[in-house]
Parts: sequence; C-alpha cells; structure tokens
Amino acid sequence: MVCEGIVLGYKILQQGIVIDKAKIEVIDKLPPSTTIEDFSKISKPLCAFLKHNRAFMFDEPCVQAFEELKKQLVTTPIIRASAWTLPFKLMCDANDFAVGAMLGKKEG
Repeated sequence: MVCEGIVLGYKILQQGIVIDKAKIEVIDKLPPSTTIEDFSKISKPLCAFLKHNRAFMFDEPCVQAFEELKKQLVTTPIIRASAWTLPFKLMCDANDFAVGAMLGKKEG
C-alpha cells in the first residue's frame, strides 16, 4: 500500500487530510476580475447572506449564481482595446446594490 495519496484534490496523509497546494495555487494567484458582465445581478442571491440573522440556505438561486460566477472566472474574457482617437461617451448607472460604468460608442 501507499503512505499517502491525492483524492479529489486532497492529500491523504498518515497524519490526516490536507489540501493539495497545487490544486489551489491557480485560485490563490487569480487576480481580481474586472470583466464579469452583470456581476452584481449574478451575485445578488449570494450577497443576501450578508443580511443580519439570515439563515444559511444555499438554495437554487444561490447555486445558479455560484456556478455562473465560477464559469465567468474560468472563461477567457473577450475584450477589445478602445480606439481612443474616436469619440465615445461614458455611461454610468447605480442602484441599491451596485455601481457601474462603461464606455460606449458616441452616436451621431
């Protein structure tokens, strides 16, 4: 038999079970995302856990939000550099739980 092994991302050792550092290294070095479209809308079910005395019920909307955020974090964003010589407009929006801004093509 072996003295240790890796199962489902965990190192099983004689001393106990520990996280396989190689599996979390990518996550640990992941820079903050600045490109998740509709982040505040997607994460809203998860943000509800911040409310005082809220029971922890990881229901279907939470699962969907979690899965969508995971997908967004591991998918290469498609971006295009702005043509700064062309006219543009800055659009801003705010609501009860988020603030956002984007550059858009100036019409007319």
